[in-house]
Amino acid sequence: SYSYVVSKRIGILSELVVAERSRRQGVGSELVRHFERSVAIFGATAVKLTSDSSANGFYDRLLFERRARCEFYKSLE
Repeated sequence: SYSYVVSKRIGILSELVVAERSRRQGVGSELVRHFERSVAIFGATAVKLTSDSSANGFYDRLLFERRARCEFYKSLE
């Protein structure tokens, strides 16, 4: 599951949780892609999120740009 808000054309992913038994099966990647499509419908041109450092590699693989230790940004254009 995930929750988000769109503010000033930036979709902010506030929480992403994948059940332990469903991890490493593509569920998290699909949730992020769904999030990106959803916020684009509402006019977002970029997305950002803050994450636990244990997920840094996950967001790196999804082509997010690391802005700070645990803050990521990605353009949708």
